Amino acid sequence: MKNGSGSQDEHRNTALARSTFLTQRTWRSAGVAALLVAGIMVWYGVEMDFREFGTVFLLVYWGIFLLSLLVAFYMVLLDIRYIRLGYLQEERDLYLDTLGNEELRQALREQGQGADPDSPDNTSPD
Repeated sequence: MKNGSGSQDEHRNTALARSTFLTQRTWRSAGVAALLVAGIMVWYGVEMDFREFGTVFLLVYWGIFLLSLLVAFYMVLLDIRYIRLGYLQEERDLYLDTLGNEELRQALREQGQGADPDSPDNTSPD
């Protein structure tokens, strides 16, 4: 099954660093939840009259909003890095399956050694 990045990823929901929290689905859900919390806080923050609550409540309220927004951005960055890591892993696997394969390299060497030096493919323009 393909993930959101469009790449084939059979290890999409395997845990990283021996933690059950660090799966792609979990941090995406946490990022969406943090965005929802920030959105709800903004919605109610505009409608609330903070003069009756005091300065400390105001600072705590918008501090929690800022923290949830930062958590959401961190989850986005984590997801982008994970997708890049998946692409690099696929690129490495592709290399190892083709040019990293010693049998293929040996066949290419043999084909290069057996070529006729006077053939039109091997002549270089003077």
